Amino acid sequence: MNKLMLVFVLAFLPIEILASGVNDARGSSKSRHDVTSSHAKSTTIGRPGDLAKVNKTVTIVVNDTVHFTPSLISVNAGDIVLFMVKNTGKFSHEMVIGSMSELRAHAALMQKAPSVAHTQPNMITLNPGQQRNVVWQFVQPGKTDFACLVDWHLKFGTLGEIQVD
Repeated sequence: MNKLMLVFVLAFLPIEILASGVNDARGSSKSRHDVTSSHAKSTTIGRPGDLAKVNKTVTIVVNDTVHFTPSLISVNAGDIVLFMVKNTGKFSHEMVIGSMSELRAHAALMQKAPSVAHTQPNMITLNPGQQRNVVWQFVQPGKTDFACLVDWHLKFGTLGEIQVD
């Protein structure tokens, strides 16, 4: 199912990029990354969580030394986690939750369309000094990852691991 969804997303991403422009705070045109509503609702690693039901909060800092602090996070299956992500650097960064294969595939797409802003619930883009939140429910035990996909940040090591017990 994941491969089928990825093929679907990859097939329609160029159409979405061309069709959806939004204005950022400076008034410039910026594409939105919200390919399909079904893809945004759930993945194999979990689904968007309900802020009112959060039972764990994790603060993450990302900066220009290209790493997340902390880079290893432990949660339990069923946990609804509020990730409070702060960019303390001078450059834009992201936090994208997904398997390493999904992150690498998405990073390749981002190299082709670097101005695409993320609007899906497991992805955020942070300007310098900005803090944004992700609320995510982890539904089954296992391991998943998170990374910054801006430019070459993933290749430089801006990634972390989430262990779900």
